[in-house]
Amino acid sequence: MLASRWWILVAGALTACTTTRTLASFGGLEGGGHRTGFALKTTTPFRSRVDANSTFYLQSKDGAWSSPVKARDAYADANGIWIAKESVLMHDVLDFIELDGVNPITGTLLAATQPAGGELVHAPGTDHYVLQGGHKAVGAWLGDVATRIRGSESDALHAPLFRIVGSNDQGYRRVVINAALDEFDGIDASSKFGWAWKDIGAVEVENPSAGKTFGATVGIAALTAALLPVALAAGALGGGSTGNFHFGHPRHPSGGGAHPGLEIAAQVIDAGTRPSTPHATSDQFDATLAFAPVASTSRMFTTAARVHGIIRGTLALDSSVAYAGDHLGAGLIAKVRLGEMFELGAGAREVTTHDAMGWRASTTPVIAANWHLPLDAEYRFAIPVGFEVSWGGQVAHDVRFPIGLRYTTHDGRYFGTLYPATPQHVRVDSEKNGRWSLATSLELGVSF
Repeated sequence: MLASRWWILVAGALTACTTTRTLASFGGLEGGGHRTGFALKTTTPFRSRVDANSTFYLQSKDGAWSSPVKARDAYADANGIWIAKESVLMHDVLDFIELDGVNPITGTLLAATQPAGGELVHAPGTDHYVLQGGHKAVGAWLGDVATRIRGSESDALHAPLFRIVGSNDQGYRRVVINAALDEFDGIDASSKFGWAWKDIGAVEVENPSAGKTFGATVGIAALTAALLPVALAAGALGGGSTGNFHFGHPRHPSGGGAHPGLEIAAQVIDAGTRPSTPHATSDQFDATLAFAPVASTSRMFTTAARVHGIIRGTLALDSSVAYAGDHLGAGLIAKVRLGEMFELGAGAREVTTHDAMGWRASTTPVIAANWHLPLDAEYRFAIPVGFEVSWGGQVAHDVRFPIGLRYTTHDGRYFGTLYPATPQHVRVDSEKNGRWSLATSLELGVSF
């Protein structure tokens, strides 16, 4: 059971370890098409990053909070921040509908079903009618009419009628042809829903925290390791008991042969990585319809920026030398960076080692895993810390625990890393025992 939950150490930390700050103003969000993340001032001394991995919480001027808005899904312009919706039912949002070809039977039905708040406009002697009012009145009106038409056997009520449907507030107008009244509740359109800047009082930005994630992963692993003997002992004491006592959740007792002690350790992991639910209020700041004004609004982040928020590839050349000068190396390492904070990679390094036999060259494959821990909101500086192992040729093993300082250009494409003192354990074939050393290395890379 515990083994099946070890993925929570990383996955849970990635979701739970975040930093949330309130923006000093949201003027910097009034536009889309960003190719990379950017930093904005907050109400704290620190700036907050805004990129495809960010989450917004929007507060209305009366204090209600919106549901989470993912930056990778958001559209932004001078009017507000929006989320695309491919199917919007007309009867839910329209303020008016114009009808042509209305016969007297249908005209009588429209007048008979007119609700409070609805207005029927008809020029005598014409077959043109206008149904108008707020979208709630018009929607209810059309729903009532559609129900009555479906229950009628009169062919006159099923004739095509629509001319124009639209929304006064949103400036939306659409010509609809060959649509009958009883079909109206199935007519939809692509649109956007969201929040207008004029209605927003504050914006909070939540970002994954690389430092907290790293600390949580290490801390939870250490805590679990420390409690595992206790959990096993408790499981051993409880393993022979009978009755209804369980170490698991009382409504979901452990079963299927799971060891109760391991279940306790798994619950420690669960508790340490469970994400919080911020902004739980009784009032909800709901999204509103936004038709014409934002029809051409672009996404806040480009496709490339959204992809890079999930995964990006890097390729780097490195060179290193041990402090004793008896181990030199240069290599090429390819990595994938996940969520802008965790890297996995492989490559090859050409190394030259010195022992009692003199200098010898070897080509060694390299496997690497490391955290990429940004230090600033613009992600210009970061600390890479991790693990590398290589072997091959005259090198039995070369194990490194690199930690350094990385600088990335403003566009996020190029980077350089200095590893001033990397702990390294090396053993060559001609030696029975390896030795610890410190290595200094320099890395130059490109991301794509």
